Amino acid sequence: MKIKQLSIFLQNRMGSLSKPLEVLSDADVIVHQVNCQGIMGSGVAFQVRQKYPDVYKQYRNYCCRYENTADMLGHIQTICVGKDPVRYIVNLFAQDRIGVRGEQYTDYDSLRKCLTQVNVRFKGKRIAVPYLMSCCRGGGDWGIVSNMITDTLPDCDVTFYKYTPEVDQ
Repeated sequence: MKIKQLSIFLQNRMGSLSKPLEVLSDADVIVHQVNCQGIMGSGVAFQVRQKYPDVYKQYRNYCCRYENTADMLGHIQTICVGKDPVRYIVNLFAQDRIGVRGEQYTDYDSLRKCLTQVNVRFKGKRIAVPYLMSCCRGGGDWGIVSNMITDTLPDCDVTFYKYTPEVDQ
């Protein structure tokens, strides 16, 4: 699916995000939603944590600076993970609580604020977005989230990446 104005399309990839920048070799930036609890315990965040321990360390340090975790909502954290070429992981703080009860943890207003900041900071850049970001672990509605991404990233070249695990270990 390609939307001319934004050049948004979906690519299917086999495997996990354990090597995201190798798989997303043309992306300048990978964005993903994180919680405000300092826990990258599942989903894409966990895979980023495994591949880029420094991203996790900086994320934890950032979270420790806030007494009230909800104060982080709507913030982004940009971490350089490659120098040649320059590449970034951007943590989108759009989920305060965590859980597995099927509740909605994604805060849509905060997600919109985060994505708007990404659009300003990375204008003209290639942005990789996990398909169903904010929906699986965050409990958001993909119809709402995908429309929000389309609306808030008009100046970026956005690609949704869908991953299918090769083998459950």
